Amino acid sequence: PPRSGSKLMACPAPIHLLRFPQWQGSDAHAHLAGGRAAAAIVESVLQPSSVSAVPIFEAENSCDPGVDAKGQSQCVRHLEAITRQARVARAQLDELPPSARVFTCGG
Repeated sequence: PPRSGSKLMACPAPIHLLRFPQWQGSDAHAHLAGGRAAAAIVESVLQPSSVSAVPIFEAENSCDPGVDAKGQSQCVRHLEAITRQARVARAQLDELPPSARVFTCGG
């Protein structure tokens, strides 16, 4: 955001803030607290016109099967939680008008 003297100013255009408190499926409590704290700071500075948050999902498996760019099997930590979050975020974004300006923050 632009600075005016020593204070940060809110963005003058309407913005929707999409909060991601969980970082890529992490279940570490420090990461969850850090994501929430980061989002709270951004929200207080940006002062968005609307806000939504992607919920935290518990992963049933700590390591889900995945495939890398070479087609090799890899362990993807909490892939199920990550894909559920992406679906929820997409549904929230689909509810906004096409002209909406979106700022994402969090974990």
